[in-house]
Amino acid sequence: MDEFCKLLNIKHPPLVSLQSAIKISSTTPRQDITSLQELPKFMLDRIMMLDCNSRKFPPFLNPPAQKKIKLSDRLKPKLQKSSDNETVRIHPMDVFLFLFIQCDLIFRQSFITQVSKCQLSIPLITSRHPTHQPTFYLFSLKTLHKDYLKDDIGRSFSVTQEKLPIISFIRVGECGKSQKSELLNQIIGIPQYFFHRNQMGSTENRYFLNGTVELAWLLPGSELRSEVSIKLTQPCMVLNLRGNAWNYSKQLEFITTVSSLIYVFIPINQCSQEFNAQLSDFYSEFSSKTVFVMYVGESLNQTEVEPNPPEFLEDSSDTILFLEKNSLGKDANSLSSSISLNIHNLPHSMISLEDCVPIARRCNIDIDSNELNLSDCQNTVDNTLCKMLKSLPNNQSECKPLAIVKKSMLPLQGDCWLNWAESKRELHKVVNLENQETKKEMDKARLCQLESLETPSSLLVDIINHCRTFRESESNFYLIWNLLRNDFDSLSITHLPPLYEEYKKWHKQSYSTDSHSDLTVEQKKKMQVNNQQNLVLAAKNIAESSFGIEHIFRELGQVFEAHQFGTVSQRYVLESSLDYKYITSFTMIAAKLLIGGHAFEIVDGDVNHIATEWVSCVLESLAYCIGLEKKIFVISILGTQSTGKSTLLNTMFGARFPVSSGRCTRGIFMQLIPIEEELQNRLKYDYLVILDTEGLRAPELSINSSYRRDNELATIAVGLGDVTIINMSGEGHSEVQDILQIIVFALIRMKESYSKPRCVFVHQNVPDAHAHTNLIIARSHLIETLDKTTECAAIQEKKDSFYRRFSDVIDFHPEEEVFYFPGLFEGQPPHNKISTGYSERASMLRQYLLECFSNSSDKQFQTVKKWSRKLQSLWKAVLEENFVFSFRNALEVTSRFELDHRISSWHSDYIQSLNRWKSKSLNELFNADVGILEETWKRLTEELQQEKLTPSIEIASQNKLMEHYFANHVNVEIFSQWKANTELYFTNKRETHLSKMEKEYLMMYELQKINKQVGDKFAKYRKDIVQKVHLLFNELKKEGESLKDESLRDRKFKSIWDEWKSQIEVENTELEDIPNHLQKALLESQIIKFMNVFSIRAALIQNTDCFVAIGKRDFHQLWDSYTQGQSIKQIAYFVLNDNFRRIR
Repeated sequence: MDEFCKLLNIKHPPLVSLQSAIKISSTTPRQDITSLQELPKFMLDRIMMLDCNSRKFPPFLNPPAQKKIKLSDRLKPKLQKSSDNETVRIHPMDVFLFLFIQCDLIFRQSFITQVSKCQLSIPLITSRHPTHQPTFYLFSLKTLHKDYLKDDIGRSFSVTQEKLPIISFIRVGECGKSQKSELLNQIIGIPQYFFHRNQMGSTENRYFLNGTVELAWLLPGSELRSEVSIKLTQPCMVLNLRGNAWNYSKQLEFITTVSSLIYVFIPINQCSQEFNAQLSDFYSEFSSKTVFVMYVGESLNQTEVEPNPPEFLEDSSDTILFLEKNSLGKDANSLSSSISLNIHNLPHSMISLEDCVPIARRCNIDIDSNELNLSDCQNTVDNTLCKMLKSLPNNQSECKPLAIVKKSMLPLQGDCWLNWAESKRELHKVVNLENQETKKEMDKARLCQLESLETPSSLLVDIINHCRTFRESESNFYLIWNLLRNDFDSLSITHLPPLYEEYKKWHKQSYSTDSHSDLTVEQKKKMQVNNQQNLVLAAKNIAESSFGIEHIFRELGQVFEAHQFGTVSQRYVLESSLDYKYITSFTMIAAKLLIGGHAFEIVDGDVNHIATEWVSCVLESLAYCIGLEKKIFVISILGTQSTGKSTLLNTMFGARFPVSSGRCTRGIFMQLIPIEEELQNRLKYDYLVILDTEGLRAPELSINSSYRRDNELATIAVGLGDVTIINMSGEGHSEVQDILQIIVFALIRMKESYSKPRCVFVHQNVPDAHAHTNLIIARSHLIETLDKTTECAAIQEKKDSFYRRFSDVIDFHPEEEVFYFPGLFEGQPPHNKISTGYSERASMLRQYLLECFSNSSDKQFQTVKKWSRKLQSLWKAVLEENFVFSFRNALEVTSRFELDHRISSWHSDYIQSLNRWKSKSLNELFNADVGILEETWKRLTEELQQEKLTPSIEIASQNKLMEHYFANHVNVEIFSQWKANTELYFTNKRETHLSKMEKEYLMMYELQKINKQVGDKFAKYRKDIVQKVHLLFNELKKEGESLKDESLRDRKFKSIWDEWKSQIEVENTELEDIPNHLQKALLESQIIKFMNVFSIRAALIQNTDCFVAIGKRDFHQLWDSYTQGQSIKQIAYFVLNDNFRRIR
């Protein structure tokens, strides 16, 4: 290793970590290099950006003391320690293997993943020095999976765990022109897979390459995409040993032990007696699986030298294959035919790479899992997973174990978290009267979580214990969390295929119902419903069986928030417990992993909510770790599902966001990318934050929930980003145009003032070089539409003086900020690779994004803490916005505004019409004579009943007006979705008002009856009193008493008054339950919404006795003390007067 570093004129570098690999050291992609020292970094950057030509060196200049040399003419740098006449050539594969060896354990897995995406060969066995012990790199391949197509069904397998037959290719002797690697490329169907001698930069000088065993796969389905056809029923591993096999006995022993079939390339007419003896011994030991390959002259018909196979092969025509030089196509067909024939005739001897470990040890080959403390860390993680899976009930179905694991092992993010999130949303939307109830629901959900923590799951206990490694050993800490991430991903990959098979089964059955001719129509309907239910259940199982490291941190976040919610005593109990004493360090652990290159979940994709307490504390810890004054530049991405958002971010910045077909990312994730110190001053920021968002318009979600979810996520992504990439598939804008309109509406409506974000449009799968020019009309139309949306939203919110164009809300320059990308892949699965054009465009976009604010003097980048506060205020604003997010686009929003205004007008006209009718009817009742009062009341009531059945002409006319409005509106397609609800709204309102009128008629009728009875009695009593007074007057006059004697007059009047009162007939009626009477009247009123009537009722019940005994004035004082003088007193007045009369 040291010698090779001297060749490159560099010091022995430290191991390459993920953090150092993704660190941005330059904004521009390296097109040329000026010294050998830059070769490793150049190749690493290219591999991280998925450049399939990363192993090709561009021309570069040597240092000034050396003359100009081009790598295209083969690399010939003069070394400082060599003589003037001596030159050394560096093989590109040596630089590649140098990088591979220099990767640390964790990053080497990511490195291999990137190499695999580029469809380049993967090292399986290599050594740090030609004289050192070779190493078998099993752990580095742990995260690698291969996909292939069989019977039109996509399948996947782990390259380390799957048992497969192995076909090996070796060379013996000095056979410089064997074309072995180039032939294998033809057979595999990937021209650049194995680096061969005819590629640019190849040289005879090799430092790491000779003795290296490279790994490849032959996959079913590839024969349909390649000119060379090998019929396979299952995948096969391919091992390619570089160099003369006789010189690498350990690698040769390993290959001969594990291989099902070995192809040995031997030289032409160079078979000495000693050489033939070696071949004979080799053949006698491995004859059952060995095929020898010999090259003859330029053509079999014109051979310069007759083929001269070894004597021991003269009678074994089936075990020797003659190939022509300079006839690559014919040779590849011959070799592939031989492979097809031999692989099917061999016994089914299959082996996995994990099974190869003991064989490698017997061959004195080191294993990379022996590095550092990998074995101990792996055992720790394996014990965690073993205990987790053993805890499953034995009677559970095997088709959904991960869903069961998540529910039993991670209970805090289940129903409790979902209920809390829903209550939190309601808290921002309900009136003050219901706030307390909503808060109680939230407290109840938190208490449920605290109860779960009293008996934690084995997984949670182990995860919390793993947090101790953060304090004990930082290297072990990162290693354990990386192992957990890999094992959880593997667990999901292993368990998802049978769930997809189940979904496919029910999907197929749901379309085959009609084929059952022996079933009745009713039976078919029943079967269809059953199939649909099973289909929904299968889809739910797939969604719930996704298990990743994000679920672990989601659980830790809920533990942290529940701990923050708990009382002092509850916190003390948790912290004093052995299991929870590291709770306070959770945020620091998440921050450290963020710095180490792991992604962190901002928005929980399962409940579409942000755990603000947890996220803000993690960001605060992050700010403390990287520096409180460090500035960040935030890039977010937005687009519909499966348009390659995560792939684009991974390609540009070497990120680790998961990618696959379908709904891969759920919610919003962030990753931190460091900036090289020399670059920070020019760019004005220290770190790059990239936000990966969930794909919009996911078919798995219902339309209504999808609109709200998508619009909220999009608004958060745009609001948080300094620049947002709007990612689209194809040339059109329609898929994101609707969402952009909603974002504009939302940002304008929000009360908070945010810095104006910027956006860049990316069109995927547009290979035309003239696309930018040809699509100018489409771009202009998009900007025109967005400008109209902005103007409409601004007028609606009365902010038209601030916002007139789309660029006033979101900064966008259509001539500079629209990028067109070619297709992501070249070729067809399973051997498709990232296209070179895609990588080049990603490099250009990356450069533009990093430098877009470098010349702006007004741009102020934020610190992490300031960005965290922005996140909290933006999320609060999103929760409080209860209108715009429910709609598909701006046209729907404005249409709904228009309809609401029209509904208000219709409702006002309708109420006026009813009020005129009611006033007329109540006046008629009020003025009716006693004899016709009951008849009048019955007639008016019957008219009401008839109105309920058959609307009046006026109401019918209004209904026709409404029908005409919906049927003839210019946006009838949009308005039609609200027609049924609008009609139902007015029907319910009409029934409510008519029922209320009926009660008012009854109250007026009863009042008039009571008033008539009181009036008759009043007239009778008046007549009696007048007569009594006249009699008293005449009596006093006859007796000659002085009427001026006041005391005498009063005594006489009192005696007569008492006598008269005793003669009055009093009805012996029982006293009514006055509090219940009051409650009934209050409940029937509209003002009930603003008071707690039940507390008034309880108080009245407690004072019923005194209420009966006291007078009217005293009762009103008591009433005022309970109602605090609110207007509801007016509603109850009639009831009070009525009851007071009855009491009297």
